[in-house]
Amino acid sequence: MVPAPRRAASRHRTRGGAASPARAQSARTLPGRAFSARTLRGMVAFAAVGLVSAGCASMPTTPVDGDGIPRSTTRIVGAPVLGVEREPGQACGPEAPLDPGASPALDARRIVAVGYSALDTLCALGLQERVVAVAAPADVAPLRYLGGWASHAQAAGSAENPDGSAIQAAGADLILIDQQDAADAALGSARTVVVPTDGPWTRTVEAVAESVGRGAAARAMIGGFTDSAATTGHDIAAAQAQASIARFTADSLEILGPASFAGQVLQQIGVHRPPSQRFGSPAVRTLDPGDVAALEGDVLFLSFAGKDSGEDDAGGDTAALRHGEEVMDSDAWASIAVTENRTFTVDDGVWSRGRGLVAAREILDDVRGSLNAYG
Repeated sequence: MVPAPRRAASRHRTRGGAASPARAQSARTLPGRAFSARTLRGMVAFAAVGLVSAGCASMPTTPVDGDGIPRSTTRIVGAPVLGVEREPGQACGPEAPLDPGASPALDARRIVAVGYSALDTLCALGLQERVVAVAAPADVAPLRYLGGWASHAQAAGSAENPDGSAIQAAGADLILIDQQDAADAALGSARTVVVPTDGPWTRTVEAVAESVGRGAAARAMIGGFTDSAATTGHDIAAAQAQASIARFTADSLEILGPASFAGQVLQQIGVHRPPSQRFGSPAVRTLDPGDVAALEGDVLFLSFAGKDSGEDDAGGDTAALRHGEEVMDSDAWASIAVTENRTFTVDDGVWSRGRGLVAAREILDDVRGSLNAYG
């Protein structure tokens, strides 16, 4: 059940926030529990005081993990940041062996990625050390959640215009490409595989894994994630909540729909979307920042393009963050109830730029720790 919109109020207020109607109804109908209206009012007031106190508490400074990737423990525009406890340097899995019966020729030792779509899967399979160069998408931040190797790999031009000379100099024996037109460029004689970047995210994972002879290993990992998502969804009563997913860019506000990567993962967990966000295509829609009623829900997961953590670290003071600050200081933003202590900032690399098992697991962690954690 989605709460009714609030009347616009000044942004210079103490952000308290009571439980959503859906949560309150759930509390009143727990088996074997009966609360009087007076008791419920006291419980809600106590929760509101706790939220205000937490919101006013000073936060520690930004730590840096062993791989040199900063992690924030701050808030972004007042919204708590999820996933700050993660260690990017520990994101990748152990090296998966070649599938039984797979051709040894598939066991590539020197891999070049043209685009980002293959990197998450290579990390999940423990093959990140085999990535010798990356042609990154133009004007797109690196996937910092995967660790330093993904941020500091040798450059090989851009995904839109890969540098064939650099790729050949890297001695690649496998080139994984996000776009077919890039595959038509003169990239050398190495085996080339085009990675699917639309449709089910699991198709991307399987295609990358098959290209390195580890399709069976990836399918087993996908099966494990699917089971974990279903179990978590049941444990946190995900089906009783409606979650919004939005993203600020430098000049727009986007809704990530059910067909987006993050939207697909939420579906696997069993989380519902508000009616206005149940569109099939395109995967992402632009929203007028002056009318944000479509974001109303029980909880809002919000990212800023290129922003992977807190205000003083990964991504820095991005144009998307500045745009978000402006919109979030508006009466339109204040008019929807979900912005009152039920908005969480998430890692843009994980929720918007990544596509694979590592990111899916981190989204699951974010949802597990927040969906039923608000007032």
